[in-house]
Amino acid sequence: MTYAPPPGMGVPKKQGTNPLVWIFVALGAFCCIAIIAFGAMTATVFNQTKDMFPCMFSLATLDKAMDEYVREKGVFPPAESWQDELAPYYTKHSTSMKDELKDAPGPMKDWGNVSDISGDFKCSTTGVNTYIAYNPEIAGKKITDLKDPADTVMFFETTSTGRNIAEPFKEKDFKDSPKMMGQPRGWYRMGTDGEMVVTDQTGKKTKVDINQ
Repeated sequence: MTYAPPPGMGVPKKQGTNPLVWIFVALGAFCCIAIIAFGAMTATVFNQTKDMFPCMFSLATLDKAMDEYVREKGVFPPAESWQDELAPYYTKHSTSMKDELKDAPGPMKDWGNVSDISGDFKCSTTGVNTYIAYNPEIAGKKITDLKDPADTVMFFETTSTGRNIAEPFKEKDFKDSPKMMGQPRGWYRMGTDGEMVVTDQTGKKTKVDINQ
């Protein structure tokens, strides 16, 4: 059977400067102007929201690593060793991101410090510590084996700890999610189609697109 991945998985990526760099530059410029204008209040806002960036970029980097892995292997990695399997691909993409951000101003360099795949895979450290888990239901399968790739969760936030966390995906209570500006911000997840979403208090999923 021919491997025919959907959009976001197995589609050749365009070469060139990572669009995240321009996001960093724009956000950095805004924050610098805002800090000058609003002083300590804006600095507090910045400190409370900066934790979400590494979490999102870790998931985005994982998606790139998985994309490359499935291209080469033809199937998703085994549940018991998914971090070890993806480590070479993840490290390559995370290193590339850091190299592109080495000249970024101020704290923007830290935003590119994605989680270390060789240890416990942290996602958020604000309010509640969360980690990235892998959905074992897709382990060892081809993308063509999935009934609905667009609605199949690949990675998601969890409060479980350890390496190679693999557990069936379950919806979590919005109020228990990590905080942003003192309020729950929802739970991040990444689908096998490469789409990242976050849920709100009603359960509605909002697309998180950091590549535009």
